[in-house]
Amino acid sequence: MATDISNALKRPSDNENSAPRKVRKGTQSCWECKRRKVRCTFAASENSSCEPCTQRGTLCVSQELPDPGRTSQIDDRLGRVEAVLEDVLRRLPAQEADRHNPHQQQDSQPPAHVPPPDVSPARHDFHDVATELVLGQVDQESRPSESLTTGSDELSRKLISAATALPTQDELELISREPFEVPSCLQGLPCVQSLSDRTSVSWRELMRPPATGSHPVVLTKIHLILASYLQTLSQGAMERLSLLGVDHQGIASNAIQTARRLVLSNHGMIRSLDGIECLYIESMYHNNAGRLRDAWLILRTAISTAQLLGMDRRAFSQLPFTEFHRKESREESIWVHLLASDRYLSLVLGLPQGAANSNSFSFPEAMAPHTPDERLRRTHCAAGGIMLKHTDHRDNDTAYVEEINVLLREAAANLNPQWWLIPESLNRGQPVTAQDTLRLMTQFTHYHILARLHLPYLLKSPADGTFDPHKLTTINASREILVRYLALRGSNSTSNYCRGVDFLMFIAAATLCIAHINSSHWRRLNGQGPHFDFLAHQRPGDRGLLERALEAVEHTGRQNDDEIDTRVAVVLQHLLDNENKAATGSIFTISTAATNSTVNFPGGWSNDDGTLKIDVPNIGLIKIERGRSHDSMNIQGQEWSLQGIDTTFFNDLIQDWEIDAPDL
Repeated sequence: MATDISNALKRPSDNENSAPRKVRKGTQSCWECKRRKVRCTFAASENSSCEPCTQRGTLCVSQELPDPGRTSQIDDRLGRVEAVLEDVLRRLPAQEADRHNPHQQQDSQPPAHVPPPDVSPARHDFHDVATELVLGQVDQESRPSESLTTGSDELSRKLISAATALPTQDELELISREPFEVPSCLQGLPCVQSLSDRTSVSWRELMRPPATGSHPVVLTKIHLILASYLQTLSQGAMERLSLLGVDHQGIASNAIQTARRLVLSNHGMIRSLDGIECLYIESMYHNNAGRLRDAWLILRTAISTAQLLGMDRRAFSQLPFTEFHRKESREESIWVHLLASDRYLSLVLGLPQGAANSNSFSFPEAMAPHTPDERLRRTHCAAGGIMLKHTDHRDNDTAYVEEINVLLREAAANLNPQWWLIPESLNRGQPVTAQDTLRLMTQFTHYHILARLHLPYLLKSPADGTFDPHKLTTINASREILVRYLALRGSNSTSNYCRGVDFLMFIAAATLCIAHINSSHWRRLNGQGPHFDFLAHQRPGDRGLLERALEAVEHTGRQNDDEIDTRVAVVLQHLLDNENKAATGSIFTISTAATNSTVNFPGGWSNDDGTLKIDVPNIGLIKIERGRSHDSMNIQGQEWSLQGIDTTFFNDLIQDWEIDAPDL
């Protein structure tokens, strides 16, 4: 094996039978005299060694022949690569066994007998890719020093390790038989855009091995794309692969962990467009899995790296990159993806945004070349940035609200009205395409921005009709979110979806419950509340949506032992109980207050006085209590903050709760 690699790596100058080297006319000095910069003279024309070399006792080689010193350096470098590959090949069988036997000790000794590489054809393709990548590192000294921060031997081992962490060729073959579409979270990303522009994208095109000598980030991108695809498999595909013994969840998790461990945790390797793109894909994987805080942190790293490289200043010509898939501005596309996702997650989690002043992407000249739905997504990004700049709603300043309203209305008007309907594939139980998923997620974002924008005005006194348009907008937007959520959860073709949608559903459900509780409260106070009388007629339909949403999260919680849906169901059940009691005569009052920014728990039932407290990011604490006047309300006891949807966020959801709360 080592001999074959050495032969493959030999340059033409290493061949003993190579043609004589061409030198400048009149050149007579040998290599050693040239290196020492001394005059090369011969005592006699028949002598084979010049006088300086004879005196020093060194080998005298004409420049017409290869430089022996250079050849020695190459041999040394080839020897190091051979040693690395031989060491890796000895470990491959043990690594293969460990991957299929996770309980086996990681530090077990390699077997005494090592079969030849062709004994394991399942690893052949990706092992060849890794070997080519290692061979391509022989000339890494000519590359920019910042592109690689590890030694060649260490890098070689990492590349081989990364390749062996990918699924076997048999597993890839089984996966490739399933219907393939680019995951919706990758739609529009430069690394797949050139492929997405075609009629269809094949699995093999997206997973094609990188070229010889490629940067390690390129192989990392294959890991990330594979994980994103496996994360969005349909229910039918998941069941078929499970029957065939393919652990798609384990493969996806292993791919993400390998990418993070070997490359993405090394800041020197991600300082490029490809590195930033990889961080974005990793962030979207965690976002879809419901780990919103992890996704936000990774995005913040990507944005900081992009700013260091000047992407926010549009200094794109100075950026180092390892691939270029598009003729149009790849840098702008990546930057917009980063901003849009960062602002969405910041709005959801109640955290500050990054690059708040970067809005050139929403200028008319920047929006003009794009499709109407892409312009809508960019408008959502701009609107989210404006909302994050105005987190204090107590000043009743509605100027920015109207500004966002205008932006959203104009962007929405450019789309075909039927685009706003629920995709037919969801209603018919057909496989949901990536385009339909992206369309549905865009609708979710649109209605969530509307609901959050107008939610602070929901509890304003109904005696004054000034804020009625805001109330109607947030109620209708919340209803649209619930309708789409039920369509998504009711489709048999969808199993994995962006878990952040659960958060959007919860905010929408809480908004509708609060609206109906408030409506019942004011109708019983001296006949007040004519502006909210319309809700009395819409209550049965809204109640049906809310109960169906509760059934959906309860079912997932029981069937899949899903911690997120189980805890969402607990809070939603208390909200529905309160709404039902308010409709049948019980008096509830609702108030808002500023919250402690250090509270990081979701909405819940406090155990001190039975008060339901929900903390909505950038809105404040909403308290629902029975039979008490506004003047007697105060913020006491345990507060529960709705600050995310990830597992960490829900860890203390039912801490100190009375699940069977006393009847109000």
